Amino acid sequence: MADDFKKWCGCGFDDDMEDFFYKLQNFMSYPRYNADPVWKPAMDIFEADGEIIILVEIAGVKIEDINLSCENGILKISGLRKNEEVKKVNRIGQLEIEYGKFERMIKLGYKADVDKIKVALVNGILKINLPLKTVSKTIKITTE
Repeated sequence: MADDFKKWCGCGFDDDMEDFFYKLQNFMSYPRYNADPVWKPAMDIFEADGEIIILVEIAGVKIEDINLSCENGILKISGLRKNEEVKKVNRIGQLEIEYGKFERMIKLGYKADVDKIKVALVNGILKINLPLKTVSKTIKITTE
């Protein structure tokens, strides 16, 4: 039916509507426009040289706007990326950068030594170094 309409009017109405709904869906999927305004920054986690290294991409976030906590073997990284420029906008051309509250939770288990955590924010990347605990417990088993 849509193809018949296209042929009849000689326009790309169907394509325009499809494009409109695609853009609307993308627009509404941004956290700042839905009920849950918490976004998740990109993150890499790996082990190297006896430690867990976590890299979190949070360009534009100040170190004082970042919170780290660890409870029951779960590291919570949260904070706030502010943008005062968006408040001044008269007309929107494109908005892709996430602003507002962010949060990531990482299950570390109990192998990370959180008391020796090192944190640095360089060029928009939050780097967290967590040394691995050395577990050298020998259990002697006796048989009867």
